[in-house]
Amino acid sequence: MEANTEINIDAEFIITSDYKFINNEFTDNENKKNSDIPAKVIYAGKTTIAIFEDGERIDAVPMPGDEFDEATGLSMCIAKRVYGTRTEFKKAVKGAIRQSVQPKKLEYFDVEAPF
Repeated sequence: MEANTEINIDAEFIITSDYKFINNEFTDNENKKNSDIPAKVIYAGKTTIAIFEDGERIDAVPMPGDEFDEATGLSMCIAKRVYGTRTEFKKAVKGAIRQSVQPKKLEYFDVEAPF
């Protein structure tokens, strides 16, 4: 099939090769990679505000006792955008597979003293 050729599936749906079904929505593949990058980031006190191209605004505030960090605030805004909630993001973190790292075996060589 030729790229960008329209196929009518239903009166409400038109699919082209440039679109992909993601999270129950058709998404433009070319722009998807940038859709989770905020168009604007604002730091207001301890609050990080990320505004995305589609107009969605996501706020991140440190938990009581946590220190404010700009990178953590922005990361949490993006994580909330991708996972929907902080709770879903934390589930993904806890559900990750942990791989143990084997320490490298040290090799010792006999070296003659230069004197």
